[in-house]
Amino acid sequence: MKKGVVSTIDLVVASVVVLFILVSVVEVWSHGVNRIHDFDVERDMYFKLVEVSESLVKTPGVPLNWHLLDQRDSETVSSIGLALRDNYLSRGRVEAFMDMEYEEARRILGLGRFDFHLELVNASDGDVIYEAGVDGEGATLERLCILGDDVVLLKFTLMER
Repeated sequence: MKKGVVSTIDLVVASVVVLFILVSVVEVWSHGVNRIHDFDVERDMYFKLVEVSESLVKTPGVPLNWHLLDQRDSETVSSIGLALRDNYLSRGRVEAFMDMEYEEARRILGLGRFDFHLELVNASDGDVIYEAGVDGEGATLERLCILGDDVVLLKFTLMER
């Protein structure tokens, strides 16, 4: 073989090495993009979880009498709140929320790409008093509140749709 002539075997080996490096770079890039996406979803879920749970336990909602309206939808209710004041829940508002259609409640809560599950659990005996939403795995935030004469644990869970 003469100097400066590339053999077929050398060309095949070089092509395989370049192809292996290219596939490895694409795989690492794809994995990184997926991790960034997962982080964004978790971050958005956490912020939405805190925002909505705060609104539920600290505000009465808008309008203040939303729970007394015959029609409770996104045209008549702009914000759902369950509180008479901070962490003191109104039984009427809680029951009105439990009676709402799931999709309408989700829309008013502004959950976008998330589903929710809400439970009010009696803190002394662990009995579930109220429950709404869909079942699923997700991020959960728990808040202690007062409902009537009972201390309750509000468990609010968000999960990706």
